[in-house]
Amino acid sequence: MAVAAWRARALTVGGAAAAGLIGLVVFGFGGLAAAVPLLVFFVTGTGLTRWSARRLRPASARPAAGAAGRGPKGRSDRGGQDTGSDVRGRRASQVAANGAVAAAAVLGAALWPDPAWAAAYGGAVAAAAADTWATELGVLSKRPPVIITTGRPAAPGQSGAVSAPGTGAGLAGAVLIGFTWAAAAALGQPFGAPPPAALPLAVAAAAGGFLGMAADSVLGATVQVRFGCPACGAETEGPVHFCRPGGVRTEPRRGWRAFNNDTVNFTATLAGAAAAAALFRLLTRAVGG
Repeated sequence: MAVAAWRARALTVGGAAAAGLIGLVVFGFGGLAAAVPLLVFFVTGTGLTRWSARRLRPASARPAAGAAGRGPKGRSDRGGQDTGSDVRGRRASQVAANGAVAAAAVLGAALWPDPAWAAAYGGAVAAAAADTWATELGVLSKRPPVIITTGRPAAPGQSGAVSAPGTGAGLAGAVLIGFTWAAAAALGQPFGAPPPAALPLAVAAAAGGFLGMAADSVLGATVQVRFGCPACGAETEGPVHFCRPGGVRTEPRRGWRAFNNDTVNFTATLAGAAAAAALFRLLTRAVGG
């Protein structure tokens, strides 16, 4: 799958290596059932990202039908600005930011068997899916998004900005992963153990994913680093802005330098995993009591 994604330019070489390692851990220790939600996240996330990139790309920049185009232009940040560089897929750091917590949950379940690990795994994957769905479908909003912490209007795609379509899409992505994971676990016995209760697992994973997405927005609005381009004045999440050929080195404007987009995504999946595990314990105790 990683090689196929690299050949389709959904992943860079490093991204394919990282995805292969995460997939090896998840499949090797969790079985096919555990791999299902990860595959659903990757397929839907990649499809939505490419659809969004093509939708936002100016018509004048699209190759004519039948032309040997190299794919949609890249985007400097979640705002969808055209960077002028070709999409070469997700990097290793991006893959790890979205999948490392999920892989760690699978390893945790193998080392210290506990059904709460299954909820943590689902919450991590659901958080990554919710954030991706919200980012890529939030562009459908006809009203400007607002900063989650202040309610001030923001540019589409700005870190910490939320909209009704984006929030709804994120919830849908979290629910899809949560219930997919519960169904796969019920049929496949992940981690070599009896599957956890299906409904508490689905609800906990979906809720954890949604809360992880909310944490991503809060972190994006408060501590995530933002850079400014000295050439064109644009604000971006990356240290290089491609408003000119070869790119322009950007300068930090606000936020913590250690909290770039990858750090925020990792923290959000960790929050989603922790919230899902805690909620799963509460739900199973309530059902059992």
